[in-house]
Amino acid sequence: MCFLNARSLHKHIEDVRRDVNYSQTDLSIFSESRFTCYDNDNLYLIDNKYTLFRNDASTTDLQNTRPFGGTAVYSCVDFYPGYPYCFNRNGVEITVLKFMIIPVTNILLVLCFLYVFVLTCVYSCRLRNYVNLG
Repeated sequence: MCFLNARSLHKHIEDVRRDVNYSQTDLSIFSESRFTCYDNDNLYLIDNKYTLFRNDASTTDLQNTRPFGGTAVYSCVDFYPGYPYCFNRNGVEITVLKFMIIPVTNILLVLCFLYVFVLTCVYSCRLRNYVNLG
């Protein structure tokens, strides 16, 4: 398994494709992918052996700028039915992965990834402090 804060995976996808550290893992997770819902999956496929799951950050920007955040998961391992699951709210992204590792014995692996955009935290703290002072 490999995890990387990619800081704009859309800009670095060719580097990732060439790096054996990512192409030889069963599971690679990239935070801050900055993919948009308008991006086609085919632009970001690494290899035919991987399934790509995207938890794209939402944007309300009509100028087609890329949102902060987003998680990209590349997996050779089959996901458990109903997974991956994502829950995004108020600038917090949660991606939950669940795998059936050994089906006969029902051994499961559950991974949870949390991403919080820094400005969201700063804004929330300032708002909380303002309310407490009032």
